[in-house]
Amino acid sequence: MEKSSSSICRGVHMTALRTDKFKFGLLSLSFILPLTAENASAANLAARVLNRGCAKYPTLRDISLECDRLYSASITAGCSKAGEALMMSFYVSTLDNAYAFDGTDVFGGVTALLGELLRRPLLENGGFKREYLESEKKNLTDDIRAQINNKTSYAIHRCIALMCENERFAVNGSGDIDLINALDAKTLYEKYIDILQNAPIEICYIGSMEAEEVAEKLQNSLALTDRAAEIPKTDVIRKAEKVREITETMDISQGKLSIGFRTGSCMYDEDYLSFSLFCTLFGSSPTSRLFLNVREKLSLCYYCSPVPDGLKGTMIVACGIDCANKEKATEAILRELEEVKNGRFTDEELANAVRAMQNSYREAMDSPASLSSWFTVRSLAGITETPEEYAVKLNACTREDIVRAANRLTLDTIYFLKGKDVQ
Repeated sequence: MEKSSSSICRGVHMTALRTDKFKFGLLSLSFILPLTAENASAANLAARVLNRGCAKYPTLRDISLECDRLYSASITAGCSKAGEALMMSFYVSTLDNAYAFDGTDVFGGVTALLGELLRRPLLENGGFKREYLESEKKNLTDDIRAQINNKTSYAIHRCIALMCENERFAVNGSGDIDLINALDAKTLYEKYIDILQNAPIEICYIGSMEAEEVAEKLQNSLALTDRAAEIPKTDVIRKAEKVREITETMDISQGKLSIGFRTGSCMYDEDYLSFSLFCTLFGSSPTSRLFLNVREKLSLCYYCSPVPDGLKGTMIVACGIDCANKEKATEAILRELEEVKNGRFTDEELANAVRAMQNSYREAMDSPASLSSWFTVRSLAGITETPEEYAVKLNACTREDIVRAANRLTLDTIYFLKGKDVQ
């Protein structure tokens, strides 16, 4: 696998991984915005509307037929949080040109289609097509309302919102319903044009083509121009000031316990790999302390695992519990953390954590989607190593490194979502 990093123009960065390993290539193109409720609302809605049709291919059927002609290529769009940045992303999956039996330039065709969607959207009266706008408003707001139905992720996001209530990280990456409904076709189009022309862009390509050829085809289709080169920064709070405990009720049978920490570590740090290894030893693998001790031996949780954010420097330990076990589960989790902080774990536990992480990194090398996600997120922290290179670096991590990483953690927020009838 040959990796390269280049700038197509100012503010447009591309990571290319040239490989013959996959029959399908993947291209991701992400506009990077500051994470605000206004940006999240506009970007999510615009991405959905753009994916509905453009001037040349005005309906989903027209787009689908063109994708079918290009050997079942696909273009999907969506938004996601990356620390306190928002990524408005377009993903292109396409058969490698070498496997097109009639010599079709599949990649060139699908990037041309992407160019049509982004540069020449379907308009009426100086704004997006109103029918598509209203339809996607309903779909997006329905999706936001439905987030509460997944109680596991709801409790995690609720803990983050409370823990970071005066920080941009608390913003819902899907947007705000009132702000979404307030957007009209012309205003949304104007906001989109500002994103298209001014937002920094991060591109990742995985496939067999040379990076220079990929850049040329993208430039031909998208006419990329210079823009702001600075990526939105994430404000990292290294240490919690005080512990807050918040309980909310809902009509549920299984309690959701989310324990929020400031990790004191983030991707920008040279020794962040030590924190990742701590996470695996502590709770992210089937041989971890939370899994074996809190879940299996004590039977206090149906599930229990850490959810870290490497750009923001937070970690939520998410648990599903019987509501009566809230205090016991909390004490058990914090006790396991203290054990690791004091170095009371075995060499076998450390070796198992290293193997688990190395396996996960190597598995990432087998998936274009995983590789694209890896490089796009880490580009915001200036990280260029591949997962395979990280797997090798793990061998240098020591017991002392894990203890040091564990001792940076400070407890910030304990959030408990319990049933209405629980005392």
